[in-house]
Amino acid sequence: MRIPGLTQKRHASTTLFQTSRQKAPQYAKYTEGSGTCSNCSSPPLKASAATTGRPYGLRIERNNMQENPTTPPKLYLESPTRIRFEDCDPFGHLNNGRYIDYFLNAREDQLRDHYQLDIYQHMQRVGKAWVAASNQISYLREVKYNEEVTVRTSLRWFTDSDLLTEGIMLNPETQEVKSVIWMRFVYIDVRKGAKAVHEDSLMDLYRSVATDGEGKPNVYFEERVRELRAAAAGA
Repeated sequence: MRIPGLTQKRHASTTLFQTSRQKAPQYAKYTEGSGTCSNCSSPPLKASAATTGRPYGLRIERNNMQENPTTPPKLYLESPTRIRFEDCDPFGHLNNGRYIDYFLNAREDQLRDHYQLDIYQHMQRVGKAWVAASNQISYLREVKYNEEVTVRTSLRWFTDSDLLTEGIMLNPETQEVKSVIWMRFVYIDVRKGAKAVHEDSLMDLYRSVATDGEGKPNVYFEERVRELRAAAAGA
């Protein structure tokens, strides 16, 4: 049994802690506003639902790209990371309170590497940022000191001011699910300290990558955890 977000195939990705990063493909570079590509004379390209099979309104810059510029961005992003000694309890297991940091750090790097969305530069530029509103996490298998794991994240749903991101921690060899988390974020105006509305360019990006689409679906976290466990057991 297979479900989206849990496959046997491993993807090449960039580690969180390596000092030199390979430049990520720029076929889905996030940009604000509109205009023409800085490195070409033609206007930004848009893929259509007819060519991608899903709504796709993300603006794309053609910066000497090697890949097809109409290729939609990945829905599921992955990166490997190694469990550090300082994050473990006296039993040599990753401390429960540290899982969230691993998920957040992985997601931050993945957004920058795959979608070219640097959340800190975005905050400095427009004065808006995302703050954590709630977390739901399930610990399914122990994670040990010095163990290498794969962190897979995706955007499940979004509204004009909210996001729900899913994170899955996996054994990179067996694809055994170690932990699952749902993280809900609220977009705020940092200067006003009030909820803000996502810009059109952000909404375009969300529509192209959200697995459940726009609006909050009637799905419970516990159901998703059972779904992932059943899929892993039957794979």
